[in-house]
Amino acid sequence: MAEAVNKVSYGLSNVTVYPITGTDESGKPTYSATPIKIPGSVEMKLDSSGEISEFKADNVTYFMSASNNGYSGSLTNARYPVAFKTACLGQALDTNGMLVESTLDKPAEFGMVYQFEGDQAATRIALYRCLATKPGLNHKTKSDTIEPDTEELSLNAMGRLDTGIVKAVIEAGTANYDTALTTMPEPSFSPVP
Repeated sequence: MAEAVNKVSYGLSNVTVYPITGTDESGKPTYSATPIKIPGSVEMKLDSSGEISEFKADNVTYFMSASNNGYSGSLTNARYPVAFKTACLGQALDTNGMLVESTLDKPAEFGMVYQFEGDQAATRIALYRCLATKPGLNHKTKSDTIEPDTEELSLNAMGRLDTGIVKAVIEAGTANYDTALTTMPEPSFSPVP
């Protein structure tokens, strides 16, 4: 694979969500064949989650291990579409067309693909098992200029139950790049690690 070497990265676009509709006995998820596009993405901040553990013996660090608990952070958007709020946040549309939030809402897990630009080529990132909380409410009065309000939600990206896979980096020109925004890309290994 010829890798495009970006000196810088910038921008956020093409956020696409794949609701998880079920898992098999090994924990392998089934992703919805109908992805949900989330236009108007402003910012994603995901910090790695995990820690290094040390075991001391013989007056030295005898053993060290690092855990990978995925990522946690936030995703800020102009507005989240109703399809996302119902499929992934557990909200419901009533018979009058109102979007209703309840204390009994059960958020659902989903996969996500997003894209950032670079000086050489765009890159797409797949997160395989995510869970989000509802965005807060943020509305302010209009002043001399119109400044759009945004919605920010908390987002966790975890390892899949069947493989532990958290994330994949999909460079332009690789096999899954062109289809990643229409079908959740499935990792393939030969032999399986």
